[in-house]
Amino acid sequence: MTSKNLVLGLATGIYSNIESIDSFVISLRKYYKDDIVIVTDNDSPSFVDFLKSYNVDIFHLKQKITAESVMYMRWLCPLRIIGDKPNDYENVILPDTRDVVFQANPFEFLSGEELDLSVETKQIKDCPNFNKPWVINLYGEETYDKVKDNWILCAGVTAGKKNSVVSLCKMMIDEHLRLKERFVDQAALNVFYAEDRLPKSKLHNTGENLVATIGHSFGITKINERGQLEGDNGIIPAIVHQYDRHPPVVEGFKRNARDTTL
Repeated sequence: MTSKNLVLGLATGIYSNIESIDSFVISLRKYYKDDIVIVTDNDSPSFVDFLKSYNVDIFHLKQKITAESVMYMRWLCPLRIIGDKPNDYENVILPDTRDVVFQANPFEFLSGEELDLSVETKQIKDCPNFNKPWVINLYGEETYDKVKDNWILCAGVTAGKKNSVVSLCKMMIDEHLRLKERFVDQAALNVFYAEDRLPKSKLHNTGENLVATIGHSFGITKINERGQLEGDNGIIPAIVHQYDRHPPVVEGFKRNARDTTL
C-alpha cells in the first residue's frame, strides 16, 4: 500500500461495462493519482484491460449484485476489502460510479471530520416518491415526523476517515440484518444522522467544494462556459453526482469527463 487515500466503488450488473464507468474513471484519474478499487462482477478481458490501463485495482465478485442487493453490498464490499486492515488508508471515499464525474481531486476538500456526507437539494418531506416513504416504511411515522424537515443525505457519495467509514459500513450491515428485505441504506443514513449516531460528521451542500448532488435540481449551481458545474463564487465542486437525471446535460458532462485537456 503506497497511498493514504482510497476511492472504492461498485460497477456491477448492467452497469459493469466500459460505457457505464469510463467517465468516472477517466475524470478521476485526471486529478487523483492514489488508489482506486472497483468492485465488479464483470471479468471480460476488455473491461479488465480498461480498468488496468488507468491503474485501477479490481475486486471480483463471484455472485451477481441485483438492484435490491446493491444497497447492502456497497457497504459489505468495503468492509471485506479494508475493514480488517488497521494500518492501510487514512481517508476513503465510497462513491457511486455510473452517475458520478470528477472536476477536481475530492480528497483536497475533505473536512478532516470523521465523516463527510453529501446533501441533496430537497428536504425529506419534499420527496414523496422515495425518501419520505423509505423513512416511514422502515422507521414509522413518529421517526419520520422527527426527521422530515432535514435535508436529504445521499448514500451515493460518503467519505471520511477510514475507521469511521468502516464503522458506518458495519452499522449499515447490522441495520440490514435487522430490517431484512425492507432495508434502504439512504433511509438508514438519514435516521442515523438525525439520531446523533454519526458524531463529528460534516455535511456538504450542493455547490460547495466537495460535491454537488443534483438529482432533484441544480440548486445554486450553473454550467459555466467550459461545461463544468460551478457553484457560488466560481467554486468548482470536485464531485458531480446524479447528473444523468438531466438528459440535456448528460453528454456534455461525459465529454468533459473524458477530455484530458481540461
